[in-house]
Amino acid sequence: MSTHPFEDLQLTNAQSECFALGLVDLAKSDGIHQSELELIEEFLSSSGGGDLDELMNKGFSADAAAELLSGNATNAFFYSCFLLAYADGALSEIEMDRIKSFASTFGLDDAQLETAHDWARTYLVSSLAKELKNQTLVREIAAHLGMSTAQIDAALLGEN
Repeated sequence: MSTHPFEDLQLTNAQSECFALGLVDLAKSDGIHQSELELIEEFLSSSGGGDLDELMNKGFSADAAAELLSGNATNAFFYSCFLLAYADGALSEIEMDRIKSFASTFGLDDAQLETAHDWARTYLVSSLAKELKNQTLVREIAAHLGMSTAQIDAALLGEN
């Protein structure tokens, strides 16, 4: 994962549906929260990936996803998995295990998975920093997310 995950991303309808099914599967792993549904609906409305109600009843195959998604689509998928996991306020152990399972199927190593995690955390902290004046609080939140001081500094400078 060497470029920004959404840079020049063009998904087919089949890829969009598969991507969304993975997000639904991840959201279901520890109980679906409204904020997760909203994130999935936002993805669907921007990608042409289908109807959320229909997708809720379909199963997800990480093997099929690994065949359909490659390059930036894979990067964006894992980046989005982490964003979704944090949408309810915390990345649960169950969600992390599910993401690791997806990564194994896709053939991602720990370093590639950590890159996706870093992108997601940096994006979240950068977005939060734009909304909150209290940078000390933003730094505390970022530290709670497991970010290093250098990562926090970069996020506060908007380097994501």
